[in-house]
Amino acid sequence: MKKTLLIGIAFIFTTSVSAQEEKKELKKKELEEAKEMMIENRDAFLFPTDYEDSLRISFGDKLVLIALENDPAMEISSNNERIAKINMNKAKWDWLNMVSISGNVNEFTINPDAAGDVVGNNLFYPRYNFSIRIPLGIFGTNSADVKMNRLTWDNSITSARERKIALRQEILTLYENYKLYEVLIGLQNEKVEDAFSYYKTVEQNFGDKSVDVEILKSASFSYNEELEKKYNMIYKQKATKIALESYLGMSLEAALVYEFKAE
Repeated sequence: MKKTLLIGIAFIFTTSVSAQEEKKELKKKELEEAKEMMIENRDAFLFPTDYEDSLRISFGDKLVLIALENDPAMEISSNNERIAKINMNKAKWDWLNMVSISGNVNEFTINPDAAGDVVGNNLFYPRYNFSIRIPLGIFGTNSADVKMNRLTWDNSITSARERKIALRQEILTLYENYKLYEVLIGLQNEKVEDAFSYYKTVEQNFGDKSVDVEILKSASFSYNEELEKKYNMIYKQKATKIALESYLGMSLEAALVYEFKAE
């Protein structure tokens, strides 16, 4: 009776432990799936389109896709990812390099007549032998190498994603700055025209002796100041365009009509 009870308790305990382990594994799997889903959702938000949708996306998103296609750092990241994956697969088979197999065959097995009159050829046994040498730490070492190479692969994937996110931020920021300067230059043109009209009026009045030279100087200074602001804005817009085009690998005008290559 006691023995049966102990067996029952041990069975219940083992079942409970097994259930807890299954719950842990299930929870771990759910967390991993949730993490993957979160990453996919984030990437879908940041890069919601592919090449086939390029005609329906905003121009800013199109610039991001062009930059990703032509960015040298992205090509390097892609190559690093491939290298890391190759190293991981290579590590899975490196244990074979640690295993050695040797053997030999008795010469009288190959040529029985060479044994002469020795009865039963007993002096020449064993007729052949083989041996396999496996280092004791092979499985632990190989497993660790595979894990390290897998982490390196994961890091390369994360690094590529990080580069894409940073590049997107930089491209869209530059493009928004470019559009902002376009608006500011338009507004500044109006200020320049107003300052110029005022200056010409003052200049005419100065010729009629109705205003003194100080008012003329003030009007001229105001006009030149507004003109200087305009050219500073034009310079900043051009500098922004140059920085943007350095990422694109083409002019902004060319990007407007750019068509993506079919995959």
